[in-house]
Amino acid sequence: MALLIFEQDGEKKSVHLDTEKEFTIGRSRSSDLSLCDIPAISRHHCSVYYCPTENAYAISDLHSTNGTMLNGSRISSDVLLKDGDRILIGPVLMRFAVSDDASTITASIKKVAAPVKVFSLNDLVEADLTQTLPKFSGDEGSVPPVAESLLELKHGDKLQGNEIIRKLGDGPRSSVYLAKSPDVKDAVAVKLFNADFSAVPDAQRDFLEALQSFSEFSSPAFVQRLEAGIYKGHCFYTMNCLTNANLARRITRNAPFSELESSYILRAVGKSLELAFMKTGQPHLNLKPSNVLFTGDDDIVISDFGLSPWYFKYVCGGITIGSPYYASPEQIAGRPANWHADVYSLGIIFFQMLTGSLPFNDQDEKKVLKMHIEEAFPTVSSMNPNISITQETAALLSRMTSKNAAERYESWQDFQMDVQKAVDAIIKSSRIRTPYNPSRT
Repeated sequence: MALLIFEQDGEKKSVHLDTEKEFTIGRSRSSDLSLCDIPAISRHHCSVYYCPTENAYAISDLHSTNGTMLNGSRISSDVLLKDGDRILIGPVLMRFAVSDDASTITASIKKVAAPVKVFSLNDLVEADLTQTLPKFSGDEGSVPPVAESLLELKHGDKLQGNEIIRKLGDGPRSSVYLAKSPDVKDAVAVKLFNADFSAVPDAQRDFLEALQSFSEFSSPAFVQRLEAGIYKGHCFYTMNCLTNANLARRITRNAPFSELESSYILRAVGKSLELAFMKTGQPHLNLKPSNVLFTGDDDIVISDFGLSPWYFKYVCGGITIGSPYYASPEQIAGRPANWHADVYSLGIIFFQMLTGSLPFNDQDEKKVLKMHIEEAFPTVSSMNPNISITQETAALLSRMTSKNAAERYESWQDFQMDVQKAVDAIIKSSRIRTPYNPSRT
């Protein structure tokens, strides 16, 4: 006998699971367990089903918005359940219980007749995603070593004719605003760097020259910069406004992603970087989730390409590291970096998508930098025990994050071949519903 046990209105309640039927949970009234009026739960959130080959039950997330948590970690694929497992669905905590003796389960449960009464938590509301986006923790480092004078733009302020509407988001080194452009029909985004270069004319000149040098490089895979300028000593540029959340925001909200979704994003970003390198001969060198944007059709667009030399020299005080969390060992060591550094940074992002966590993380950024150089790269399962990946994906991730740049890949084409192998293996394995059996400690 298997049950899901949860508490409602101060009472313990239970739902019996059937080996012949998949049990669905969600906000929809068509779900077997309908938890209405809880915005944090998706309409079709997750399901529990019996796996005869394993003689056990498994849980599957149904692409819910906020994810399904098992024993404190989010799941991204089907996972076998064991007696005592804790399942968190939105704010609802459940326990999975199995016993041959019904009395051992029901003794402490006050059983109620079906149908189970649904929750009513009217005080829970969903976040308004149209408001200012919060800074993604870990995406950038702390305050850089240059003097800063944070300039807060207000509604109605104008930068070369671009009228500010409101702030979209900010970080320790830059802010992004929504604005009306006199030359473009649709609203534009204005990226304004926090550093005040009023007393550093070289920084202003080099910023404009850096953007001008890449003005002829145009691709739908990269942010289209419309114009650049200086406002009260602060460098800025305008670009097409992409309303979808960037990858940093998506990771914060939804990671871990499925292995296949993570691989598709990896492949798209890799192809974009390969294209840029073929056309310009330049790497990105400051790749991080906040620089991976999405169009309204969910196509991937890369931002800040071509700005790294200026950014490192003036914003980072001569240090060739944008974010310590995504920096390659060679950048940290101060050695010349090329496109291999982008492969490493992309590997960190790939790991984050798969697990929902950074591989190296500490409040002390110096410790993070040391970890990149000295510590072994963690496995996906060590970071999230509910996640299993194919051997091909594990090999791909391992090679991308090698400490030795020369051991990563010989070319972007070589990299894409391994990505395709991983995608093929994932698709092949997904045709057979085989839930993962994580280790429990």
